Parts: sequence; C-alpha cells; structure tokens
Amino acid sequence: MSLALDKGKLIRSAFVYLFTAIALLPIGATVMLSLRSRPGGAPALISLENFVHVFRETLVLQWLANSLMVSLFTVVAAIIVAAPAGYVISRGRHKIIAGYSLLLFVVQSLPVITAVIPLFMLFARLGLADHLGALVIIYVAGSLSVATWMMAAYFDSIPAA
Repeated sequence: MSLALDKGKLIRSAFVYLFTAIALLPIGATVMLSLRSRPGGAPALISLENFVHVFRETLVLQWLANSLMVSLFTVVAAIIVAAPAGYVISRGRHKIIAGYSLLLFVVQSLPVITAVIPLFMLFARLGLADHLGALVIIYVAGSLSVATWMMAAYFDSIPAA
C-alpha cells in the first residue's frame, strides 16, 4: 500500500515540477535575453549593458516611483473608505445595508471598460487627463467593491462582543 502511495506522490510531484518549469520558462527567457550584449548576440556572452542603457537613457526610476506613489495612495484611500463600509456590512442588519451589499455585488460584476470614455471626458474637463491623481481615483473606484467585501469578510471573522 505504501508503494502505491509513494508512486502517486511521485507522479503528483512530477506534474507540479513540470507545470512550474512551464510557468517559469518565459521569465527565464526574458532574463536570458536581457543579459545578452546585443540582439542576436551569442548567448554565452553575458552583459549588463542593457540594464545600463535602461537606467541611463530612460526615466525608469521616475516611472517606478510614480507607480509606487499611485499604489500607496490607492491602498490607503481604499482602506480608509472600505473599512467602515465593510464593518457596516458585517455588523449591520437592515434592509438598506442588504441593498447596499447587493449594489456592491452588481457594481463588481460590471466591466470596467464601459466607464473608460465617460471618465476620460470627465477628467479632460477637470484638467486631470494626464495626472496621477486621476489614476488613483480610477484605481480606488475599481477596487472599492472588492476591498469592501474583503473587509466585511474580515470583520465577520471577529466575534461580535
């Protein structure tokens, strides 16, 4: 019986390793291509000149800093808004709260692409078309329903006093 168990474990492990290798293959190929000295260069020559070019000739550090700033503001704003809403959904027992909960579910199921053109027109009128603040607003609005549901699930896990 233990031989069959070991054989089953071995087969599962082999599948896990195979799928992991398949999933990591594009990442490995990207790393290998980034370490080549020039396009079509010999794979044996490892060079960091592509990285030097990216950091010297582009604004990649500013782009990364912008992404970090937008992410931090989005997370903080989403938590500030979603935590009280999640608490109300978790602890409140009223028809209005049930309706709000259903509304969140419906909003979550709508495709975001339907709001792209109206949002662009609104942000263009407000002068925010090329501004990081507009991106934060869009990200917060897009993640608010999920964040509220997650906060409600977290508050549900805490016993009510």
